Amino acid sequence: MESKVIRTREAAKYIGVSPWKLRNLVHEGRLAYLSDGDNTSALRFRAKHLDEYLERCTVPATADTSASAE
Repeated sequence: MESKVIRTREAAKYIGVSPWKLRNLVHEGRLAYLSDGDNTSALRFRAKHLDEYLERCTVPATADTSASAE
């Protein structure tokens, strides 16, 4: 089963960044994208890769028991 393909603007909104930041993440090699091989500026993304990026960026919550004592 194929994952949904998303255009740049929609992908940026999906992960909560600007299109410029999204392109920067691609340039830095931090986010996978689809290329049709013709070196155009159009980028496409699979939803599963965006989800994987969000998982890698997630910082787990830690229990702070001292704050709940107040």
